[in-house]
Amino acid sequence: MTLTVTLSLSKGDLMNLAIFAGAGELPAIAVKNARARGLDFVLYHITEAELDASLTRDPALKLRTISLGAIGKTFAYLKEQDHRHCAARQN
Repeated sequence: MTLTVTLSLSKGDLMNLAIFAGAGELPAIAVKNARARGLDFVLYHITEAELDASLTRDPALKLRTISLGAIGKTFAYLKEQDHRHCAARQN
């Protein structure tokens, strides 16, 4: 089975992108697509899920961790930092 995910927004549409990442292949696909478009982004690893090891080893990745209980606080931070779009996946 092949899963294709495409970010339909261009760099002009986004100044900052927040990607909320749980388990599975979608976080790596979102990172690949964001990089291909030259987008500035931060990957938020939801600690209750196991993040793909290739992402945890990527020294160029802006990676923050967050628990499910702290997402409200993170949304306040994102608003303060002018992050206007985010990608998320729920299992």
